[in-house]
Amino acid sequence: MITSQQIEETKAFKELEKVTQSIYRRKAMMDKVKQEVQIAKNVGYEQYEAVYHPRPYVGKVIKELLQL
Repeated sequence: MITSQQIEETKAFKELEKVTQSIYRRKAMMDKVKQEVQIAKNVGYEQYEAVYHPRPYVGKVIKELLQL
Protein backbone atom coordinates (compact mmCIF):
# COMPACT_ATOMS: atom_id res chain seq x y z
CA MET A 1 0.00 0.00 0.00
CA ILE A 2 1.24 3.47 -0.88
CA THR A 3 1.73 5.87 2.03
CA SER A 4 1.28 9.63 2.20
CA GLN A 5 5.00 9.93 2.84
CA GLN A 6 5.77 8.12 -0.43
CA ILE A 7 3.48 10.53 -2.28
CA GLU A 8 5.16 13.55 -0.66
CA GLU A 9 8.60 12.23 -1.62
CA THR A 10 7.81 12.10 -5.35
CA LYS A 11 9.42 14.61 -7.66
CA ALA A 12 5.97 15.67 -8.91
CA PHE A 13 4.80 16.54 -5.40
CA LYS A 14 7.97 18.50 -4.63
CA GLU A 15 7.50 20.56 -7.82
CA LEU A 16 4.11 21.86 -6.60
CA GLU A 17 3.74 25.29 -5.05
CA LYS A 18 3.56 25.26 -1.23
CA VAL A 19 -0.15 26.17 -1.24
CA THR A 20 -0.95 23.35 -3.66
CA GLN A 21 1.10 20.94 -1.54
CA SER A 22 -0.96 21.85 1.52
CA ILE A 23 -4.17 21.15 -0.42
CA TYR A 24 -2.91 17.74 -1.55
CA ARG A 25 -1.77 16.89 2.01
CA ARG A 26 -5.39 16.77 3.13
CA LYS A 27 -6.51 13.26 4.01
CA ALA A 28 -9.25 13.13 1.37
CA MET A 29 -6.86 14.18 -1.40
CA MET A 30 -4.17 11.72 -0.30
CA ASP A 31 -6.74 8.93 -0.07
CA LYS A 32 -7.92 9.70 -3.60
CA VAL A 33 -4.38 9.53 -4.98
CA LYS A 34 -3.73 6.27 -3.10
CA GLN A 35 -6.93 4.76 -4.48
CA GLU A 36 -6.07 5.80 -8.03
CA VAL A 37 -2.56 4.34 -7.70
CA GLN A 38 -4.13 1.02 -6.74
CA ILE A 39 -6.48 1.19 -9.74
CA ALA A 40 -3.57 1.95 -12.07
CA LYS A 41 -1.64 -1.01 -10.64
CA ASN A 42 -4.59 -3.30 -11.30
CA VAL A 43 -5.53 -2.22 -14.83
CA GLY A 44 -2.34 -0.57 -16.11
CA TYR A 45 -1.56 3.11 -16.41
CA GLU A 46 -2.81 3.53 -19.99
CA GLN A 47 -6.22 2.05 -19.20
CA TYR A 48 -6.44 4.08 -15.98
CA GLU A 49 -5.58 7.29 -17.83
CA ALA A 50 -8.16 6.61 -20.55
CA VAL A 51 -10.96 6.12 -18.01
CA TYR A 52 -10.06 8.57 -15.19
CA HIS A 53 -8.33 11.40 -17.08
CA PRO A 54 -6.21 12.39 -14.06
CA ARG A 55 -5.01 15.92 -13.42
CA PRO A 56 -1.43 16.39 -14.63
CA TYR A 57 0.00 16.32 -11.09
CA VAL A 58 -1.87 13.14 -10.15
CA GLY A 59 -0.79 11.46 -13.37
CA LYS A 60 2.87 12.29 -12.71
CA VAL A 61 2.71 11.03 -9.13
CA ILE A 62 1.03 7.80 -10.17
CA LYS A 63 3.62 7.18 -12.90
CA GLU A 64 6.41 7.69 -10.35
CA LEU A 65 4.79 5.46 -7.76
CA LEU A 66 4.16 2.67 -10.25
CA GLN A 67 7.91 2.53 -10.88
CA LEU A 68 8.67 1.75 -7.21
